[in-house]
Amino acid sequence: MGGSELAELGRSAGETIDDAVMAVSRDLDDFSQSVNDSINAYNATENDAAVTFQHTAHGGPAMTMDDLLRMREEQ
Repeated sequence: MGGSELAELGRSAGETIDDAVMAVSRDLDDFSQSVNDSINAYNATENDAAVTFQHTAHGGPAMTMDDLLRMREEQ
């Protein structure tokens, strides 16, 4: 095998490696975008389902079940 044949073989191997690396990089980019989309969708779903409780300070005693029932009837 002469020098030019070895050079051609090396160039061909380099191109094969470059193509494989580009394919892996492209696939990882697609996967990363898919994961990002999934995280954003999950986050949006969780935010939509979130329940926020607000504690309002008051000076009176704690409410009893009778108080709650009375309030419900008044509404």
